[in-house]
Amino acid sequence: MFDNKVTRTLASAAALAMICTACQQAVGGNASPPQDTPPTVQRPRDLPLDKVDPCQLLTSEQQRTFAIDAPGRPATSTMFENGSVCNYSAWADRSGLSFTLIKNAGIDFFAKKNINAELRDLDIIGFRAREMFTPLASHLDPFCTIVVDVAKGQVLHTMFDKSIDKERLTREQVCAKAKQGAEAAVTTLMAMR
Repeated sequence: MFDNKVTRTLASAAALAMICTACQQAVGGNASPPQDTPPTVQRPRDLPLDKVDPCQLLTSEQQRTFAIDAPGRPATSTMFENGSVCNYSAWADRSGLSFTLIKNAGIDFFAKKNINAELRDLDIIGFRAREMFTPLASHLDPFCTIVVDVAKGQVLHTMFDKSIDKERLTREQVCAKAKQGAEAAVTTLMAMR
């Protein structure tokens, strides 16, 4: 996965496509959010993603926490219209953290009906969130995704992946890192607003 930057970006896009079975509907803006269970966590305040640069969501100190050793690389989401992306790499650790700003699909879009993944509801610093994990074949790099309800119809999408090195990370390990990434980004986003 870490042969080059293009491979990393393509892998992130493929991972998102793998878990999202109805994302093409959201791209066109025609998808009606599926009925989901009522949220147990209410958004403490709105953190709209308009005019946010995803490559500014991790401070230098936060980047050191994740062993990030390369500048964030901006990209555009192929799955979500106008979705800005930033891919961070920790080359020495063979891991990556990415953020996608999704401005045309709320958290209720990421429900069992639309997502091909195991779902868990979370609380990220008081914001409603959902963890999405797709079990993969043993030769594929594990990843975990978390979406955070930051504003009406907008979510912060965080993905952590780890190349298989000596041993494969478990769901708990890879999702704990994704959660830490989401918490760091929301903390930064709150400081911006």
